[in-house]
Amino acid sequence: MTKEGLIAQFIAACHCFVGVKEERPNGGQMVDLFLKATGLGTGYPWCAAFLAYVGKLTFSVDQPKTKWPVPLTAACLQIGNWAKKEGVLKEDCEVGDLFLLHYPSLKRFAHVGVVIAKVPDKPHRYVVIDGNTSTTGSREGWVVAKQERTINPSAGHRFVRWVDAMQLT
Repeated sequence: MTKEGLIAQFIAACHCFVGVKEERPNGGQMVDLFLKATGLGTGYPWCAAFLAYVGKLTFSVDQPKTKWPVPLTAACLQIGNWAKKEGVLKEDCEVGDLFLLHYPSLKRFAHVGVVIAKVPDKPHRYVVIDGNTSTTGSREGWVVAKQERTINPSAGHRFVRWVDAMQLT
């Protein structure tokens, strides 16, 4: 499968979960499944765990010769460190990239999702799908949402071109 096909498959899988909500803070039937994909139980922030679950599910069933390359983690910092080591941490965006939001007050990446489209004529504006967010775009929310976000590399935000780390055969 081509890189474009892999990206389309991942984005389609993410779309299936839009609207999934917590049943209790950082928990519930689906949220617990997301967290379980990373080896955690209920009660933890789950934006990265959502992507781990979808990536693992998408590429272990239909793509036996490929594997989700991003660490199965609930930690945005770990994704950023992995991406930097692999040479896939970018300041420019392509559709399908993961985005990492940097929070200066925390001095680290603290939210992640996937870019599904660029917003025409609006620099640094993207349509994204992210988990553990709200309809106002907070990093600690209760839902998987499709929404617009500002993602600006000059603010320390980055993109992860995960598809370039896949072992395509």
